[in-house]
Amino acid sequence: MTGGATAATGTGDTGGMGGLGGLVGEGCAGGGGTHHDSDPTSASTSTPADSALLARLSLNQETLRQWSLPDLVDGCARAGVRGVGLWRAPVRQYGTAAAARLVRDAGIAVTSLCRGGFFTAEDPGERRTALADNRAAIEEAAALGTTTLVLVSGGLPPGSRDLAGARERIADALAELAPYAAERGVRLALEPLHPMYAADRCVVSTLAQALDLAERFPADRVGVVVDTYHLWWDDTVGTQIARAGGTGSAGGAGGADGAGGVGGAGGAGSTGVTGGAGGAGGVGGIGVTGGARGTGGAGSTGVTGGARSTGATGVTGGSEGIGGAVSRIAAFQLADWITPLPAGVLLGRGQLGDGSVDLRWFRQQVDATGYRGPIEVEIFNPALWARDGTEVLAEVVQRFTTHVG
Repeated sequence: MTGGATAATGTGDTGGMGGLGGLVGEGCAGGGGTHHDSDPTSASTSTPADSALLARLSLNQETLRQWSLPDLVDGCARAGVRGVGLWRAPVRQYGTAAAARLVRDAGIAVTSLCRGGFFTAEDPGERRTALADNRAAIEEAAALGTTTLVLVSGGLPPGSRDLAGARERIADALAELAPYAAERGVRLALEPLHPMYAADRCVVSTLAQALDLAERFPADRVGVVVDTYHLWWDDTVGTQIARAGGTGSAGGAGGADGAGGVGGAGGAGSTGVTGGAGGAGGVGGIGVTGGARGTGGAGSTGVTGGARSTGATGVTGGSEGIGGAVSRIAAFQLADWITPLPAGVLLGRGQLGDGSVDLRWFRQQVDATGYRGPIEVEIFNPALWARDGTEVLAEVVQRFTTHVG
C-alpha cells in the first residue's frame, strides 16, 4: 500500500487479516526466485493454486475504484471472492453501519480497513487530532467486523531530518492506541512502505523497522503488514518474514555457513526460538535442512478473525506461527512492481505478473511461518480503473492462480 490520498477514496496501504480466519488449507508449492535470503532453490516449478489458497483471496477496494461499494460486494460474491479490504472514505460516504450490513448480508468478510496512522507530527495539537482520528478508525474497523486496521505511519514533519525521533513518536502513538483497539477486538497493523515514501508518507521503510516498533507491544495488539510492492527489493525480507511469523529470531544470528547457529529469543508476544538450530548460517528457526526446530514460546491470545496454522492449538482466530504463538503478520498484500514509475509514484502498483516481483516466493515465505490468513490484492492503477470491473476482477483471479499459487 502506498499511504497517500488521491481522489475521494485516498490511496494508501491496507492490511487484510480479518474475517477469512480459520483457513488451514495448505498452499501449493511453486517456483521461487533467487534474489532474497533463504530463497527456495527450485525456480522452475509452477503449480496452480489449490482451492484452499484461492479461498484466501481478498480484493482491496482500491483495485476496483471504478466500482461503488455495492458493486464491489456484488461482483466479489458473483466471482467467488469471499473477502474485501475496505477504505474509510468510501465506507463513510456509504455509511459505516450500512456498509457493515451490506458485506454481512452478502457473506463477504472485511479483511482490513485502511487506513489509520500519520503519527509523526511534532505539534501537540496535530498529534491530538491524529490520535482522535485513529480512535475513530478503530471504531469503524470494529463496526465493519474486521480485526485489522492498517497504519501508514507518516513522514517527516516539514523541515525535519530526524528519522529516529519520528519513529519514536510512532511508538508513543501505538502505546496509547493499542489498548483502545484491543478493547474493541482490533489489531493495529503497521505497514512499512518503500523508501521512496520515507520523507512524506512513512518513515518506516523496512519490515525490520516495522518489527522493531511492533515488538514493543503484545503480538495480538500490534502486528505488521507484508506488502510485496513495498518489500520486494529488500534482500533481508525472507529473514524478516520468518521473524514476523515467529519462526525466526530478532537476535541470535546463525553460525557460519553450513553450521547452524542457535536461534535468539523472539520479540514480545511472538514465538521465541529457544532451541532451534539455525540453518546454513541463517537465523534459527523453521525450514532449515537438517536443523531442528526450536520450541515456540507462548504468545498472547485474543485476536479475533485471524487464521490458525496447521497443528497449532490454543488461540481462537489468531494468526499463529509454527509453535503456537501469535504471529506478527497481520496482513499480506500483493501488487507487482512495474516501471517506469508514474509522476507522483502513488499509482504505479502493477497487475500481478506484470512486473519484477516473485509473488509465489513471497507467498511461500509467508506460508512457511504458519500464516493461513487472507491474501489481499491491492493495486492502484488508473489503467485498471479505466477497464470494465468484471473483466479486471476475472483477470485478478486468473493472475492470482498463475503467479501466486
